[in-house]
Amino acid sequence: MSGLEPEFKLAELDLPKKVLARIERVRETTLPQANELHELRERAEQEDVFDFADDDLTINLDGKEKDELTPYRLEHELTATTLGAIGFNILRQKEYRLLWLIDGRTIETVRFGKTESYIIYADGLEIGNIDIKKTRKAFFIFNLPIEWVIRIGDADIIGMHLISMPAVTQIHLEFLNKRPPLTWIGTLKQPSIRDELSHALRSGSSGPETRSDVVWFLPRDDQGQPFADTLDEQIALMSFSLLLRNAFTDISQ
Repeated sequence: MSGLEPEFKLAELDLPKKVLARIERVRETTLPQANELHELRERAEQEDVFDFADDDLTINLDGKEKDELTPYRLEHELTATTLGAIGFNILRQKEYRLLWLIDGRTIETVRFGKTESYIIYADGLEIGNIDIKKTRKAFFIFNLPIEWVIRIGDADIIGMHLISMPAVTQIHLEFLNKRPPLTWIGTLKQPSIRDELSHALRSGSSGPETRSDVVWFLPRDDQGQPFADTLDEQIALMSFSLLLRNAFTDISQ
């Protein structure tokens, strides 16, 4: 499809032409040009954060709904250095999402058809899926998905189900290796003035600051510790956060 920056490997999708055209627009809007990528890498090298862990990523809270194509940035936790971005079509939020990081990695979630199931691609290769496990009748007509499982390869890694209905503000996540489940807010509120000031001053911070689960890209426990212990768990969490965490959704906790 796209002839964009070749370092970012993207999935080759067998979908209707009108869907592929929308996906192409998301890719064109989201992926950096070669000169922009070079500048971002230089900045990351200067800040000594080019070799970052996925658990260091925070969500830029300055996202705005400018038009139907709305990318937002992922940053290093303290330096506010851009390490990647996420893009999607806000009018069809779940159809396709793209994450890229400055080291060349990509993760894509693609919904095939009108279901709430998704295929996960990493660096252009199919590596897993998110499937519906349970639905609930809504208004006696619609089958609303309420439980999913994230698989990497053939292994179930994470289960998830909705907590609050009908306003979806919380999701229950459970690692399927019998560790305790966690509850987190799946959508982000608009930043307060205090959050905006903190964000603006992060690069001058002299030490670690308390980061809420609203800001971290990957969810953490109450002590701010990462959840993922294995590579499969990390990829599953990245896919989960890519699909469900936004930088500008104004939904109350």
